[in-house]
Amino acid sequence: MDAERFRQVREVFLDAQRFRGRARESFLAQRCGKDTELLREVNELLRLDGGEPSVIDRPIVQTDQAPASPPSLVGMSMTASRAHEPAAPRTDRKSAIISAVGSHVLKDRLGAGALGKSYLTRVDSDPSRVRAAKIFRSELNLTHSAAESVLTRLRVDHKSLEDAGHGGSALVECGWLPAGAAFVVSTYIPGESITAYADRRRLDLRARMILFLDLCESVEAAHRIGVIHAGIKPTNVCVQVVGDLPQVRLLDTALHRAVLSESTLRQSWLRCEVLHGTPEYVPPEHANGGGPVETSCDVYSLGAILYELLVGAGPFDRSSLRRFGVEAMQRVVCEEAPIELPRRFGELGADAAEIALKRDSTTEKLAAELAGDKSHLVLRCLAKQPRDRYKSVADLATDVRLVLDGKSLAPAPQPADSIGLRMLKFVDKLRRA
Repeated sequence: MDAERFRQVREVFLDAQRFRGRARESFLAQRCGKDTELLREVNELLRLDGGEPSVIDRPIVQTDQAPASPPSLVGMSMTASRAHEPAAPRTDRKSAIISAVGSHVLKDRLGAGALGKSYLTRVDSDPSRVRAAKIFRSELNLTHSAAESVLTRLRVDHKSLEDAGHGGSALVECGWLPAGAAFVVSTYIPGESITAYADRRRLDLRARMILFLDLCESVEAAHRIGVIHAGIKPTNVCVQVVGDLPQVRLLDTALHRAVLSESTLRQSWLRCEVLHGTPEYVPPEHANGGGPVETSCDVYSLGAILYELLVGAGPFDRSSLRRFGVEAMQRVVCEEAPIELPRRFGELGADAAEIALKRDSTTEKLAAELAGDKSHLVLRCLAKQPRDRYKSVADLATDVRLVLDGKSLAPAPQPADSIGLRMLKFVDKLRRA
């Protein structure tokens, strides 16, 4: 089975898990149509998924009647029908004190982002087992039934990552708290964000691009098995030093994808990104509240990371995006083109000297190094239309290697909505008149 077929089977399988009996049969008949082989492959997965202990009929999230401690993730899936499930308890989470999630006791706070707050946890029975827990924000308006969908999607994606031996943080447990919040527990990977590591080590542009290649390889490995991150940002890219070599590890893989797969959460997710997250890494197709979750969204976010790695600032100013709210953020991200790298660097004023020093360079030398193919490569990733970006992360990595080898890049395809193309169409229209 090739990669494209695998993605198709996997998507239908995920959606089919939400139905039972005749409802499932009707869904599969409509979704698979005349593709009997697709129907057979999906049914085989569903059959394997329905063994004992049942991964279909045991809930992954707690209901009011469930035990206080969420069940283990292993061997669990969703309940059958979302239509008859109770809504999320309306507990005032601001007044609720959450000290544990499942079998994991919360210790130190690690940070906070768009989806929620993260904590270091330990297991009572074995204090040496350190994990990272994320408790979802109440502003996401994550209902009980929506949580089931989100956590099912996340579980299946991480099973694929586990089977493929992907080296990022792994899902340990997830569920629903009595306080009315969803949570996720993952393996804890200590280290620094990719931008912090590069700055501390004062890596030059070449070393930064080599480090970025490692990130591309990790993202592409997930794409090959149909897993899309959809939330790539520096804080989700951890660098560990093993021996003398840095290793890039992805955190929160597929977590944003799982949230975005639930259409009712898209607007609240966007508000949380603007208020608490990193809106400068959100691709335009998600900033406008729509658009599918595809590999092109990861290409965009990778371009934004490379932009910051090289220039020392993102393509858009985060404080401005937050200050002016969701609508202004949508206008900037969806309509304003990011400027070329040398010009952005020139706008940094007094900070430019310190940024150049962290890149083992001077302001004059760095401005010259940022010009040309490096700038063109990054801006192609940040194209407003997904079709105008690199077709895959592998294609992006190929061009990064060409730049590192001192070779010229082939001209990028002309954007579908570019001024040049519109002029050509206009001239052609006049000729036909």
